[in-house]
Amino acid sequence: MSAAILVVALGNAEAQAAPSRLESAEALIALLLESWQRASADAERDRGQPGWKRGRDIAAVVSNREFSGAWLVQALSDPRLEDVGQIQVLNSRITGGLNFQQIPETPLDSVVFPADWSAARRQSWIARAQARGIAGMHVVGPDLLFEDTTFDWRRGQFLTFNARRTLFQGKLRLSAVTLGVGLGYGEINFQDAIFAGDVLFEKLAWSNRMDMNGAVAAREFYALANEGELNFAGMAFEGEARFAGLIGNAFLYDTTFESDASFINIGGLLNLQGVAFQGRTTLAGLFTDDVDLSGALFNDLVSFRDSDMRGSLVLNSSTARGFVDFRDARLRELDFRNPSLTLVPGRVDFRGAQIASLCLKDVVFAKDVDFSDARLGALEGAATAQGTETAAEEGCGDPSLTSLRFVTFEGNAFFLRSQILGDLTLEDVGFNGTADFTDAVLQGRRTPARFLLSYLRFADLSIRWDQLPPPERWDNPIARERSGGDAGGRPLETLSAALFKLEESFRWKSLLHDANEAHYHAKLAELAQARQEQDLGERWALEAEWLFWGLTSGYGRRIWPLLAGSLLLCLFFAVLFSFCRLERRALPESSGEFSLRLRLLDMPHVYLKRAEGAADPGGLSHSRFVTALRLSALLLFKIGYRDTLVSGRLGFLPARLLVLIEWLLGFYVLACLTITLANTWPLVNRLISGVF
Repeated sequence: MSAAILVVALGNAEAQAAPSRLESAEALIALLLESWQRASADAERDRGQPGWKRGRDIAAVVSNREFSGAWLVQALSDPRLEDVGQIQVLNSRITGGLNFQQIPETPLDSVVFPADWSAARRQSWIARAQARGIAGMHVVGPDLLFEDTTFDWRRGQFLTFNARRTLFQGKLRLSAVTLGVGLGYGEINFQDAIFAGDVLFEKLAWSNRMDMNGAVAAREFYALANEGELNFAGMAFEGEARFAGLIGNAFLYDTTFESDASFINIGGLLNLQGVAFQGRTTLAGLFTDDVDLSGALFNDLVSFRDSDMRGSLVLNSSTARGFVDFRDARLRELDFRNPSLTLVPGRVDFRGAQIASLCLKDVVFAKDVDFSDARLGALEGAATAQGTETAAEEGCGDPSLTSLRFVTFEGNAFFLRSQILGDLTLEDVGFNGTADFTDAVLQGRRTPARFLLSYLRFADLSIRWDQLPPPERWDNPIARERSGGDAGGRPLETLSAALFKLEESFRWKSLLHDANEAHYHAKLAELAQARQEQDLGERWALEAEWLFWGLTSGYGRRIWPLLAGSLLLCLFFAVLFSFCRLERRALPESSGEFSLRLRLLDMPHVYLKRAEGAADPGGLSHSRFVTALRLSALLLFKIGYRDTLVSGRLGFLPARLLVLIEWLLGFYVLACLTITLANTWPLVNRLISGVF
């Protein structure tokens, strides 16, 4: 075996061997002094070379040892180690826990607080500490680094790592550390602690919880790949904070982040209620449980980009003053329902997001909101979890609900190419800027999907009728109940009123087909509501309108059925007139009766033969039916040559009565044709509306 292989083999054997036990605190102190002196000598020899260590970077190292935590605390207070800048504990076992309360307490007026704290910051902390009954702090001077180390429960203590009211003047690093092995509770207590240097908690495992209530991190703070419950409630993070790979619940409510904060791949509940984020905030990766940001304040950018949240994201009463980024996020539920009106001053971007359940209530968006290419009402490629019973009762637990209630968009709202695949409720929503639904799909895929519009306000709406769900899905009673619109406050707007508003928007944009469809279904909804609430005597006008206007032309939206019906009516009267006495006269060309012109003012009697006489003068070759058809077309459409007279009877009906009936019907047909042409043909519409 070569020498190199022998060295590696011996090294591995030593690493795997059980830690050798130290017998006393003096032995531990001696080991630390020896290690530090040797490292100092090496540093002096390497002075000026790359990687040269000096001052606080020179470490006293304890490796592969077993000793009492009380001995380490005693060593921290030993004057012989006061020049040691760093203590490293590697691959060791510490018995009896680590209790920094055994370090003599330093009065508050003698404590050396973090160097970058201002006088006002010091006084603020001291006043708060005195209000909490804190008279002094336990001060730890050197950097403490624990790696591949176990804190073993041996003597029945409850706290495995007790650093309450402790000031760490240097760095604190716990990497691959296990706390509370065996029968220990594994609780870690950093209440009211101050971390003047950087903090790293990496790959920790403990059986109970970590309590950091009231602690202050003056520099960077990192909690990475830890297992166990974290309680950081009321803590202040003055430097950058990063939480990643956590397995277990994390409670950070009422904390303050003065700098940037990030939360990545959290495996339990993340409670950030009432948190104040002064810097940039990032939530990314996989979140397996709920994320609660109720009452949070974001003063800078907050990013949920590319996050995958399997639980609920709760933003109730939160405020975002900067840009909010939800691009390409996957959210099972986004709950932003507020007890009172809440302003979102920053721009919000949902482009490409997938949100199975979206609930917005009592929100004012001051700037643009972009839902372009978003997918609402379903998560692609994943089954959506069911909401809780409480959420369902409140109207935001349905896995396919998109609900906007009492929402105002002061800026533009973009829904370009977005898809709403489930239920949609828009109640009391105001679009004060552009509301652009170009190429959006709002028809849903559920059966039956529910769709509700009530009291919409828009200045500039871009949408087409064929993008909306079929009218039979609108104003579903279940949707009314689910939206909560009837439970207190003003009742929901009628379907007909909502459709009339859409019609007005369509006509303003000269979308004739869309306006006609909206008008038609609005009239149907108005009639259906009247039939439910009124008797025939009260709704007779609507019934008559439906009979003479709705059936014939679909309230002015169908020109071809109206034309076909008019032609059939003309043919019908032509058949009737062909059985009467017809006389076609050949008059001088100077006579106006023989010219082709509009004859709206001609009275019915001018088409009647006053005296019986010879019927057809010679030289005429037209058949009786063609002559009757010319007369019928003249009476019905009010245009033509007035060169035919009629007399006689058809059974018991005199010809003059037939003339009168068709003459009157002609005004009705012309009115229907004129209005329908104006509604359906853009050129006629522009001519009539006076654009040209």
